[in-house]
Amino acid sequence: MRNLHALCFAALCTLCVAAFGQAGDWITVNDPKDLADIYTNKTIRSMGWTGYYRADGRGFIVAPGMKPAGRKWFVKGGDQGCATLDSGATTCFRFQRHKDNRNLIRITDLAKGTNFTATVEEGIPDFEPLEKAGRS
Repeated sequence: MRNLHALCFAALCTLCVAAFGQAGDWITVNDPKDLADIYTNKTIRSMGWTGYYRADGRGFIVAPGMKPAGRKWFVKGGDQGCATLDSGATTCFRFQRHKDNRNLIRITDLAKGTNFTATVEEGIPDFEPLEKAGRS
């Protein structure tokens, strides 16, 4: 039993050290200009969904098996990027960029308290087909 406790303690210490090591790999985005840059004319991909965001604040989120959902993005304060679905729900996020790969971001959903990673790509598609698909 004593060996089991020692093993569990060692495993916990290893996990903590790994987590702290990874924490240093991320840089918090807390400048409104940098937050806007994450969205402006960008494609963001993560966990089966893709978001497309224009410089004018308009965007779409697309997920398999669902119609494209229109949304508007905006920066709130100096440390949040938010998106309001055309249906009315607003969600705000905090962002971190990877220190070695600027196009890899970690997103915190402030309502759910969940974190996930995503990639940011330059450019967006023509929105007209997305708008039509969202209406049909």
